Amino acid sequence: MLLLMLGCGLTDETDTEGEATATATCEEPTGTAVSWSEWEPQLDGCLNFLTLYDVIEDEDGWKEAFACDETAASGIDWTQWRLVGVEVSQNPNASIRWFAETDEALDLGLDEPTYCEGAQPSDVNWHILFPAGEKPLTQTHCRHGGCDGEEDYP
Repeated sequence: MLLLMLGCGLTDETDTEGEATATATCEEPTGTAVSWSEWEPQLDGCLNFLTLYDVIEDEDGWKEAFACDETAASGIDWTQWRLVGVEVSQNPNASIRWFAETDEALDLGLDEPTYCEGAQPSDVNWHILFPAGEKPLTQTHCRHGGCDGEEDYP
């Protein structure tokens, strides 16, 4: 299960058009750091090269998500890891700011400074391995900055 937290902090606010907006602060939640690594896709025998997908917890889920044949193998030790695809739209300056475990969830914090450098670039994607377990994954998108004297995002 993937809970998507848009904006900064642990809130999900919407404007009148129903689009996600950011809040004024973006602080790492209190908790312990989560061990994670970026997974380099091994997709021989697969048809789908997804970049954004829900949490995958086993080999069967991986084969389904990437449309793999029976001979394909992820190389992931599913007793130790889960996998999620994360995407930040059109922002090459985005980065992973934190990955913390709280009482309720594992929270992945993404730093998304405003892009002000011309034509919109391609998306930034990560395939992230993180510890197996029962806690859900949440994402906090920390959007900030402005261009040419504009107010901070949004």
